[in-house]
Amino acid sequence: MDRGLIYMTGDTSVMKMDQQPIDLIETTRAFWEKRLERPVSAEEAREMIANVLGYFSLLADWDAEEHQHSQTTDHSQGHPDTESVTCFDIVSDQNK
Repeated sequence: MDRGLIYMTGDTSVMKMDQQPIDLIETTRAFWEKRLERPVSAEEAREMIANVLGYFSLLADWDAEEHQHSQTTDHSQGHPDTESVTCFDIVSDQNK
């Protein structure tokens, strides 16, 4: 299923399904320069990208731990076993 996922290509560009690579640093600079009304250096943009990636990596790690814990927890205690899409599922899809 196409969820509009963005795939990392190993450098500062990303590849969205069926599109050309995007220069992530330049895109970040342009985005924040408009909002901050000041120039944003390539290093500031790189740091912003690293912070966002770190944040979502942490969320994915927590979600994976929760997902693993829910696999080992006894569901017979009245907790409904619902199917949902988690950050773990999305990250796993990116690695395929």
